[in-house]
Amino acid sequence: MKVLLSFSGERSRKVAKTLHDWLPMVIQAVKPWMSTEDLDKGARWVQELSGQLAQTKIGILCLTRENLIEPWINFEAGALSKTLDTTHVCTLLLGIEPADLSHPLAQFQATKAERDDALRLMQTLNGALGESALDAPLLERTFDTFWPTLEQSLREIAASEPAPEKPPRNEREILAEILGIVRDLAKRPTPATFDLFIVDARYGTKDSFKDVTRLLNERIVGGRLEINVSNNIAGDPLPGEAKWLYVDYIYGSSDVQKRVVPEGATLSLP
Repeated sequence: MKVLLSFSGERSRKVAKTLHDWLPMVIQAVKPWMSTEDLDKGARWVQELSGQLAQTKIGILCLTRENLIEPWINFEAGALSKTLDTTHVCTLLLGIEPADLSHPLAQFQATKAERDDALRLMQTLNGALGESALDAPLLERTFDTFWPTLEQSLREIAASEPAPEKPPRNEREILAEILGIVRDLAKRPTPATFDLFIVDARYGTKDSFKDVTRLLNERIVGGRLEINVSNNIAGDPLPGEAKWLYVDYIYGSSDVQKRVVPEGATLSLP
């Protein structure tokens, strides 16, 4: 059974690599897969993800405080949720709590780096094996044998310093990658569709603005977003000047779309 391990950032990558090596020790039928590239490395990752999603039974998103607002980790969470049953998408939290998560990450089973939570994660993986699943007592005994190894590795990763922030990527490059994923998934016999997802949102002017991408994603209800464009969104980035809300978004299986709404008007999506 293939399990896709999603990561973004150095500490998240280390967690994914640790799981990659550890999961088969507990359940030999589990075949973990993780990209050889980080989530922001370009088209190579797009091709890998598109091919692997069709074969994946369960997805595990490795989350740290520094990658919670990464566009790619959130987009991949959305892609997994539309390809798999949400009960088969889990998050592994390193140094954060379930309360720190927002949509779409908050909808999944959250696993803290603790014994009982990790055992529940393994029970989820084991249950997805159907008739090939291990007996519950055997699973727990095997888990307890190897848990100290995982616990020690996660503690060491949690104690390590996050990597320095990378320079912001070119907006065209990010949008091109996301568009590539959407198009690749849409070529399948049963095209994948996505709920409304805000790729990028900025309030202000083109030269001076506040990034409100996460805030807008949190306000999506039932696949729709309706919000009055005002300083109530995230404060006033330019007191006394006219401002706009610039939004790039995806809905259904469409390409990335753009919307520009002036201050005082209402943004309604889709």
